[in-house]
Amino acid sequence: MVRLVHYDPAHPENINAYLADPSHEHGLFFRGGRWCRQPRDDLAKLVMYNAAQVMNEHNDEPYHREFTKKQTDKFDRFYDVIGYQRQPLEDTIATMAQNRGVVEHAHPVVRALAEPPAPAPLLPAGAPA
Repeated sequence: MVRLVHYDPAHPENINAYLADPSHEHGLFFRGGRWCRQPRDDLAKLVMYNAAQVMNEHNDEPYHREFTKKQTDKFDRFYDVIGYQRQPLEDTIATMAQNRGVVEHAHPVVRALAEPPAPAPLLPAGAPA
């Protein structure tokens, strides 16, 4: 469901979460006209709960017209455990990393923004070693 909500090339306005690698501690989220660095798990929770909210809104309608039975069954299982099991969070992190190419295509600047900052030098420039 996360992929359908946040990584659909037909809806670039919703492509707003980027994780270059699941081992990275931070990802990026587009908010207020700019990309903001977020802790990976917080970003995944934001994306996960947003996808659940969108699907829940569609659940009030006959959402079986918009999504396949397999997709709606998967969403129902996901929604049942979202708040108390780690697996939905891990699945969301994996989905975000797997779809980084979609984000990079829609927002080419994101790759450079996601690079971790270079570590500060231990000694000031010109100081004896």
